[in-house]
Parts: sequence; C-alpha cells; structure tokens
Amino acid sequence: SQRSPVLGDKAAAPKAPPQAVALPLSRLLSPEVACDWHGAVAVVQQLAEQVTHGGREEPAGSLPDIHRIAIEPNGELRVRLDPRGRDPLVRGLVNLLSRLLTNRDSPAAVRLIVSQVMSDLPTIQTVEQLVRELARWERPYRIQKIVALYERARNAPDISPTPDLSEIDRLTDPSTI
Repeated sequence: SQRSPVLGDKAAAPKAPPQAVALPLSRLLSPEVACDWHGAVAVVQQLAEQVTHGGREEPAGSLPDIHRIAIEPNGELRVRLDPRGRDPLVRGLVNLLSRLLTNRDSPAAVRLIVSQVMSDLPTIQTVEQLVRELARWERPYRIQKIVALYERARNAPDISPTPDLSEIDRLTDPSTI
C-alpha cells in the first residue's frame, strides 16, 4: 500500500458539514440582512399557513414577539402561540409584517394592508382575509426565498435577546415535508 507523505497510514476523515440550527426570526431585522418587502410577505404568508394548518383552522392565541419565532434552514418557521395573549392572530401577523418592512421600501398597497388590520375599525379581520390580500403581492417560490433569507441571516449579528428556541413547538407535521 502506498503512503501519503502528509497523512501517513491514516486516511483523512471527511469533515461533517456544520449543523444548521434554527435562528431567531429577529435576525432578519439586521441591516446586514437583505430582506426586501416580498421576503417579508413570504415570511408572513408561510407563518400564517403553518399556524392555520393551510387555512383549515384559525387557532386561539397571540403571536409572540419576533425574537420568539424561529426560522429553520429548510424555510419552515417555528412558534408557540401565547394562549393568554390579547391580540388576535391576524394583528400579530401584521405586526410582524410591519416590523419586517421597517426602513425598507414597499408598495403602498402592502402598507395599506397593514393599516387595514391595525385600524380601530379593521376591514381585514381574519387570517384568511389577510392571506388572500397578501397573496396578490406574493412572488413565487416562497420556501426558496425563506431559505435564502435564512442563509443571509445565519451570518448576520444577532440583535435579539437570547431566546430559548427549544421551547418553540414545530407547527407543521414533519411527515408532510
């Protein structure tokens, strides 16, 4: 058998790729992460789809702060709704959209959707109505867009308090992935 002059008798062990982990969604707020308005719409649409199980049900509970929502390498989002929360889910989703749009250009119609939910007399009152309105502005390839956001956020500084992402329940059934 021939010996490698550098390795001797031992073959180089292949290095395992670094383990990809869920990140706090608040990483998308970093100025170093390019998250445009259609990325923000994709995140909110994905989260709405997951928490309502594809629109089949609107669960009770409020959406927590953006620091308590996780983005995974495969584009899924994880969150645990607050059962004691006071804000309707639709309002929480729009608050999230508003946070993701802060200091970013977005169409007036998308900002109007935010206003329609947040007003004292909202004209958009359910997650189903919100999803339908945002669908007009969503671009194709949602999951790929969220995966790309994850990749950009992975290398950005974490500006959030340290969340315990292990507490957050997965909202989708892993067998359906």
